[in-house]
Amino acid sequence: MSGSTFPSPGEILRKHFMVPREISIYRLAKDSGIPATRVSGILRGQRKINAESALRLARYFGNDPEYWLGIQNRYDLAEERRRLTDALYKIRSVL
Repeated sequence: MSGSTFPSPGEILRKHFMVPREISIYRLAKDSGIPATRVSGILRGQRKINAESALRLARYFGNDPEYWLGIQNRYDLAEERRRLTDALYKIRSVL
């Protein structure tokens, strides 16, 4: 999880969508049209879920693309917040 309080999008994809349905990387790639290398990269945390992947995952799993983009954005924000903690602390709000 690389120190974030949020699970990575790949962890969510694997744990909540692929494992319960016994879906392999190959099957997800074949059925959704997402290249297997991209699926594998998402699962390993080396690739982000982009708009195209979000649309394909949403269609395949019957949910919304905003769900997939949302978990990616929440994860990215948590990672950046963790990385920039000291720098953000030094910024004074004008309000």
